[in-house]
Formats: sequence, structure tokens, C-alpha cells
Amino acid sequence: MSLLHRARTASGDLHRRIENTPLAQQLARGTVERDTYLRLLEVLLPIHTAVEAQLAHPPLNVLTNPNLPRRSLLIADRAALAAPAEPFESEHLSAWQEALQEEEAVSPWVWAGALYVLEGSRMGSRMLAKTVAAALQLPLQPGLGLDYHLAGLSDGGQTWQEFKAFLENAPVTASESDSFARGVGRTFQVMFDVYEELSGATAARS
Repeated sequence: MSLLHRARTASGDLHRRIENTPLAQQLARGTVERDTYLRLLEVLLPIHTAVEAQLAHPPLNVLTNPNLPRRSLLIADRAALAAPAEPFESEHLSAWQEALQEEEAVSPWVWAGALYVLEGSRMGSRMLAKTVAAALQLPLQPGLGLDYHLAGLSDGGQTWQEFKAFLENAPVTASESDSFARGVGRTFQVMFDVYEELSGATAARS
């Protein structure tokens, strides 16, 4: 079974559950509040930081597409939108990183699983760019706080297709495949947890 097939199995219904959270619905409709969106960018930053640090190490170091890293885009967007400096504390993020670091001792393929989730979200950004721009009352242009989503539009899906081909053809052992699947599942889970958490924070302000 290819890693791509394992990824689809490992995600279970978490992808659908994320899309059904109030925050995801607000992003899709273009009604997300600015403060909530800034918090989302802040949550995504440590996830991207942890995963992208692994691009220099096996097995991800064979991926040479310069479009893969998006951490710098999150930083640029937060600066353009004048995001608050105080960190958003979430126990879900620390638990996620600890779990993946423990699994890394079994196999570093766990980080490929996490990257699968982030790269899938890049494709979602192709649909969210316009709605987020509408919610923030911004033109759909680079440098104004939308670069993270605009990256999903810039290459027509080529980065995602290359990554899927990498997963489809990766020669992995059963143990490596299991670690990869756990990386997928745990990263989808942390995304669901923080979407739920941010949805609750928005409701509390209403």
C-alpha cells in the first residue's frame, strides 16, 4: 500500500470534521473575524516551523521544490496585518509536537505525514484566498496579508502533485509506513483541535 493511500486512510473523518467547524465555515463564507484569523496564523506558525525544519533531513531532504516552505509567508502576513505580539497558548500544539518527536525515534517518516496535511491545506488555500480577502476587506494582491493563501494559487497545484508523486513512489518499510500514517492522523487531529479551540474563542466574544 502506497503512502498516499495510507494518508487517505489515516485521515479518517477528521478532514470532514475540520471543514464542519464554525471557524472553517467562516473562512469559507468570508465572515471570519480579523482577530480570529490572526490567531489562526499564529497557530499555524509553530506547526510549519516544526515540519519545515525537517526538510533538511531524510526522508524529506530529497524534496527540492522551493515553494514547499511557507513559514516565511505566515510571518509576512502577520506583519502586514499588524498581528499582536503575544503568543496564543494551546496545549494541543505542545502535545502534537511532543508526540511527533517521540514517533521520530521510530521513524522520521512521521514528519512526511505531517507535511502531507500541510500540503493538502495549500490546495484548500486556492479556494480560501478570495473569501479571506473579502473577510479582511483586502484586495487579492501580494504583500497585504494574504501571501500564505496566494501561494496555493501561484503554481497551479504543481507543488502538491510533486509531493503526491513522492509519496506514491516512496520505498518504505511497514514500520516507516505506520509512522507516516501516525503523522497524518496526529496532525489532522491537532488541526481539528485548534480549529475547535478558535471557534470557541470566537463564540465567547460574541
